[in-house]
Amino acid sequence: MKNKILSFICFYLTVPLFVLSVMIFGGAVIGSVGRAAHANEPNLDNEYGEFFEKGLFPADMLDEIIELPDTMHPIIAKTISSESNILNETTYKINEAEILEHAPIFEYSSSSPLVLVIHTHATECYFEENEETKIYYSQSDYAIEGYYDENKTPTRTQDKEKNVVKVGEAFCDTLKSKGVASIHCTELFDSEDYTVAYTNSGNAVKEYLEEYPSIKLVIDIHRDSLISEEKVKVKTVADKLSSRPAQVMIVAGSDAGGLTYPDWKRSLALDLEIKEVMDSRYPSLARPIFLRASRYNQHLAYTSLLLEVGTCANTLSEAKSAAQKAAECVAEVILGS
Repeated sequence: MKNKILSFICFYLTVPLFVLSVMIFGGAVIGSVGRAAHANEPNLDNEYGEFFEKGLFPADMLDEIIELPDTMHPIIAKTISSESNILNETTYKINEAEILEHAPIFEYSSSSPLVLVIHTHATECYFEENEETKIYYSQSDYAIEGYYDENKTPTRTQDKEKNVVKVGEAFCDTLKSKGVASIHCTELFDSEDYTVAYTNSGNAVKEYLEEYPSIKLVIDIHRDSLISEEKVKVKTVADKLSSRPAQVMIVAGSDAGGLTYPDWKRSLALDLEIKEVMDSRYPSLARPIFLRASRYNQHLAYTSLLLEVGTCANTLSEAKSAAQKAAECVAEVILGS
């Protein structure tokens, strides 16, 4: 049992060794948006660690670890930040000032939908806290946030009251409250076959654009998944906000992977504008923009973005709070364009 404890602690003390490489390469393990088949079915599952210090585990926490069954694993809270606005996976050299020259201008009417909110991976859901999962909570800012049971913690559900569709609903309600008309597509494109989800959602986007030519921005809302090889889950936290909502991450597509996407700089310019507003209004809400070689159906509309809201270790309420704040920022950019 002592060996087990030592092994568990050593993992946290060695986390800084792999953090830098993860931030550079984006990482990929399990979950929501960046697998090998980037062009068709991307999945952004990154490993992010924490810079822990000695004395991480208080004595009473060690007692709890000793009693954990093999299926129980920790959840840690992490505010992911970077000195750069963009984590660039591509080989392109990005000059933000030049990119912003491509910034879009929106003409909108409160009676015509300007934004389409869709969910390619609609069945992605959040951590549901209950008596089986809530084992122990530490009071330390740098310690374990809680534990989850891998056999009792689903990461997908078709229940639209619990999955990412509910987050999209909160996002659209906020846009409406700010005077930006939107359409919310609640179809579960990944419910039957995950591998064709982007094909399904892409076909739906085309249909919406044909029926509603006023749509100039398509937002594909997902839920991220950050899990280490040791099955430690990371929940993102906007630590500079008193309500501590989940963080959001904008994923920007490009033509770097060889697929046609001539106007990707216009969407990236919009991403930069949105992140600037987020950083000003809600510091720590936004993770760095992730510029990728895939295009994520973003070539179909005038402007598009993929928005990761929280992770599988965040609660639904944390994700909804983040989505509402993000929507406020998106509305501000649209109305000010």
